[in-house]
Amino acid sequence: MEIRIQLVADNDERTRQDIARWDRKSLTSDTLGLQIDEAKALLQTSQEAMVSTQMEAYLTK
Repeated sequence: MEIRIQLVADNDERTRQDIARWDRKSLTSDTLGLQIDEAKALLQTSQEAMVSTQMEAYLTK
C-alpha cells in the first residue's frame, strides 16, 4: 500500500508538491498508522513547504 501526502497551493499556477510518501508492504501492528519519527518528519516537511509557498505568494504581491 502506497500512501502519499501532497501540498496543493491553489495559486495562479496550482502548485503541487509531494511532502511525504510511505510504502507499507505488509500491514501489522507495527506498520499501522504513523510512527513517531514519521510523524515528526511529516510535520517538519509540511511546515517547510507551507511557509515557503506562503512566502513566495506574499513576496509576489
